[in-house]
Amino acid sequence: MYVISLKVWLAAHFGTLANAEEQLGLGGKTLTRWLNQSPRYLLMHIPEMHELTGTDYETLVAMIMLRCQEVEYKEKNGTAV
Repeated sequence: MYVISLKVWLAAHFGTLANAEEQLGLGGKTLTRWLNQSPRYLLMHIPEMHELTGTDYETLVAMIMLRCQEVEYKEKNGTAV
């Protein structure tokens, strides 16, 4: 299975993070914070993400877990991802 970056997927399906937050019922900047600090919180919103985009659950989980690895790498190495 090929998995794209969660940020790229969000941009492709929602256009902006603000639009994604609105459609997922999240408060302002919540998605940005989760993407940069604790992407696992997005696992709670997989049903809505699936319903809004038609993306299968396996792909959504894989993208979120990949983002978790990217954040862990960033924290260990002090680099931006």
